[in-house]
Amino acid sequence: MHTLDHLLSQLNLKTITGTLQCKSCLTQTDIHFDLLKKFEKVAIYIKEKKSEMFQRAPDAWLKPVFPDCKSCGRKNTMQPLIEKKKEINWVFLVLGEMIGCCNVRHLKYFWKHNDLHITGARNRLVYLTYISLCKQLQTKS
Repeated sequence: MHTLDHLLSQLNLKTITGTLQCKSCLTQTDIHFDLLKKFEKVAIYIKEKKSEMFQRAPDAWLKPVFPDCKSCGRKNTMQPLIEKKKEINWVFLVLGEMIGCCNVRHLKYFWKHNDLHITGARNRLVYLTYISLCKQLQTKS
């Protein structure tokens, strides 16, 4: 994974795009996140709440609130489209604070391909995935 600085300056990426799909009607839509603003929001949240988390993801990360479907009108149904583990857009998920929608297999896949061996409860895996992704994105000084 590239650092935030590399994504912004070298690759000239200002936004990260991902696809959401309605659980009810299966309508798909793309959503865009401002890379810098969303990263800063997540980083500030971690900085302010890390001592209270005790290496466990808060409920907001475990059960993210999803957008409502504009097609069928159902609330909280537009979830990230994850078809294959190797195609997961981890940056999109961390910026949207949607890693909690991943199952344990997805999280273990992330850890395996980042050369780390982590086990534990799902709330710990989600927490450590957020921390790891933010550290990888963090601009190295």
